[in-house]
Amino acid sequence: MTYFNNIYYKQINSLEEYNEFKTKVFSLPECETNFNENFILVTMMENVSTQYLVPYKIYDENDTLYVGLIKDASANPNSNAIIIEIPKSLQKVK
Repeated sequence: MTYFNNIYYKQINSLEEYNEFKTKVFSLPECETNFNENFILVTMMENVSTQYLVPYKIYDENDTLYVGLIKDASANPNSNAIIIEIPKSLQKVK
């Protein structure tokens, strides 16, 4: 996983990759993504200051994908991880 601002994240491009990652991560939410059309970004929060983050705004600009997050205490109360489904049309080459 990559680390940025107390948030760990990982891009997953296939169901096989998701299933392999799920065997290593205890609190990973279930995923029902159609990987033919989308990829997912798994985010995991490190501490209380980053709890309850949910996707707010996803956009690309100048060949960079931006994922905005906001706090929502009613969302995702049982896990420090979220899955963000993103269309493959927004996928950037590393």
